[in-house]
Amino acid sequence: MSLLAALARAQGYLLEPAARTAPVREAPLEIASGAPVQVAVTGLSRGAGASTVAAGVALALLLVPGTRPSHLVSIAAPGDRRRASLGPLVCWELPPALRGADELAGYGTTLARLASVRDGAAVVWDVPCDEMPRASGLVDACDALVCVADGSAEPVLSSIVRDMLAERHGHVVLAANRVRDLESWSGRCTAAVPESRLAAALIARGRTPGGGVGEALARIAAIVEERP
Repeated sequence: MSLLAALARAQGYLLEPAARTAPVREAPLEIASGAPVQVAVTGLSRGAGASTVAAGVALALLLVPGTRPSHLVSIAAPGDRRRASLGPLVCWELPPALRGADELAGYGTTLARLASVRDGAAVVWDVPCDEMPRASGLVDACDALVCVADGSAEPVLSSIVRDMLAERHGHVVLAANRVRDLESWSGRCTAAVPESRLAAALIARGRTPGGGVGEALARIAAIVEERP
């Protein structure tokens, strides 16, 4: 199911505000293992900041007892600006010649196999929302899909889309990004990433931020490791 189709279906459910659910669990989680893990990160809309969250999760996945490598793979559309080096992360760009869904899935399988040969690597795929149909085979092979909603989006709608995507992709995590009103997202997402330009700038330089942003990214990393 594409993101646009999921959003269209979810609109039909929002006839009235849903009842408030239990608050988001705030207790910190720890990454317990260094086993290989593959994660896809995409936005529920353009401009949601999914690329920043993807880089932040990749950095958080480095923080494993014994240390393991973490790879960030950008599936940017042709003409998009190429990502600069991000500190300790091993960064990859999708070869422009790979345009078909089967080619992309095959590339993902090969890269993940090579990356995980040593030290149980983490591979994080940065998938633009417009590229989700092409990347569906790759996403299906991942251990988890992280969907990033803009902090100004409707929390109920976003959680419904998350549930719809989970019907196909299984382990789907909803993260709200650049959140100003944490209460509005309580019980609607796995992690609410507070708005912080400083934290975003640190991530862009390959550094793990502290404070609420760092805690939220660490929580996402720990959740995707759980693999239900």
